[in-house]
Amino acid sequence: MTTLVAGLACAIPVDAFAWCQALSVVQPDTGCAQTCVTLSDFTAAQIAERSIVALDWPRGSSQPYAIHRAGANAISQDNVEAVFERAFARWQTIDCGDGASPPLGFFLSENPGTHPAPEFLNTGTNENTMAFVSDWARRGYAPNAFALTTTWFRLSDGQILDADMVLNEQHWIIYDCGDAPCPAPSEDLCEGGCPSAAVAGGVVDLENTVTHEVGHFLGLAHSDADEMATMWACAEANEVFKRDLSADDIEGLCAVYPPGCGCSAAGVPISQRNTVIVFLFVLGIAWRYRRLRSRRRRSRMGATLYDPQ
Repeated sequence: MTTLVAGLACAIPVDAFAWCQALSVVQPDTGCAQTCVTLSDFTAAQIAERSIVALDWPRGSSQPYAIHRAGANAISQDNVEAVFERAFARWQTIDCGDGASPPLGFFLSENPGTHPAPEFLNTGTNENTMAFVSDWARRGYAPNAFALTTTWFRLSDGQILDADMVLNEQHWIIYDCGDAPCPAPSEDLCEGGCPSAAVAGGVVDLENTVTHEVGHFLGLAHSDADEMATMWACAEANEVFKRDLSADDIEGLCAVYPPGCGCSAAGVPISQRNTVIVFLFVLGIAWRYRRLRSRRRRSRMGATLYDPQ
């Protein structure tokens, strides 16, 4: 494999606040307060030997993401699209200072997604697909995860090439809770009836989960100190506050994608993108424990790295 180097042309303050940029190494699983690993934690020799690189999209990225055509069990397609648009807008329209936003422009595709599983094509057109899936266990995913995001990136510089998100409808009721408290789990929440395992699992707010995952989609790892950050690694069932970004989240994205920085990550023809590895973020929310007094469930998010070749 090609030796990896940092994908940014501008220096970024890796130790500001508690935010963390994703690297091509696994963030240590230390519970809710997950330790942030940065390039400064490694020597030049280690970076070369282990092919360690920071992950990010090219500055000025403007490309679509697609909601899979199968839709969701408990939410109309129009509402699903609206939730995703709000989640992406929250990240992409943040004020990094003087009214300037990060140089990113992901937008909802007019065409529904066609790939129900994370997939990267060395030739042809890739989709940044968001899919609700009911065969979670068959795919080998942990049942206590709300969702997974798979990020495909180039080995030479860490440039993200594709990111796909799947949401677990086999074990959870993924729901648009809106401004009201999330409802009690019931099979009646889904058209045609929710799966019994999902009813037993509980209700998960789509926007809360997606907003967190869009942070990973854009290249952020878990915040290691701010419990109120969208990118904090744990969440409560029925939680909604991660919809709104904290100062830590904003600081992180503005540092990775500084407005007016002049940073660039040169693109290459898709036919040359033949050396990639995959970063699988176990987001959303694997249950950590149950609080005995309140009976509220807390969730944990982790990450796993693997090489598809």
